Amino acid sequence: MITVFTHPECEYSKMLINELDDIGEEFQNINLLVDPEFWTSVEKVCKGNRMTPLTIFSDGTHEVGFNGVASKF
Repeated sequence: MITVFTHPECEYSKMLINELDDIGEEFQNINLLVDPEFWTSVEKVCKGNRMTPLTIFSDGTHEVGFNGVASKF
């Protein structure tokens, strides 16, 4: 299953959630406003940065940003 770390003030997070819903993809959404303790997980992947959305795929690979636009991390 895909895990998506999002923040409600991030327009790209909203876009990703809408896209996943539209294609019927099952995913776990971790809202970082509700569960801020997960920021450490985001920072670990993003080299100390707080970036959303962050998508973690079942094989362990990840994409940072909407459709991976910031995946240099």
